[in-house]
Amino acid sequence: MKQRFKVDKLIRDKVPDILQGKGIEIGQRVMDPIEYLQRLKEKCVEEAHEVLAATTPNELQEELGDLLEVIHSLCAAAQLPMAQVEAARLKKQGEKGGFSGRIYNAYVQMEADHPNINYYRHSPDKYPELRGTCAPWDPLSDSDLLKC
Repeated sequence: MKQRFKVDKLIRDKVPDILQGKGIEIGQRVMDPIEYLQRLKEKCVEEAHEVLAATTPNELQEELGDLLEVIHSLCAAAQLPMAQVEAARLKKQGEKGGFSGRIYNAYVQMEADHPNINYYRHSPDKYPELRGTCAPWDPLSDSDLLKC
């Protein structure tokens, strides 16, 4: 008796032949451009999670390569030349910097009438308001912050 498993994701072009060569049947179809673009975005998130889960330099290299492949495919599908994406990266790096400084932002604090406060208030799941008496200069762990 054959068993079937749901996969429900974009796969690399050669994977159907590889699986069929192993005697595995595959339910496949070619996506329309709109679905393809959406599935590439989903694949980008999937690969980013795999980067997060990587524990060795070799795993990290492999997963970053997969993520970069998806980024190249996503750019092509969206008709965005990689040179333009790289230019956008460099522009933002020039304006806001990169990540080599290893700076971790635990919280921000501002007056209730500050012009930027709505940026944080409009995303409470992403930026929950912290209430308490912790001094703004205290080096706090994530669990300590929730107590503030």
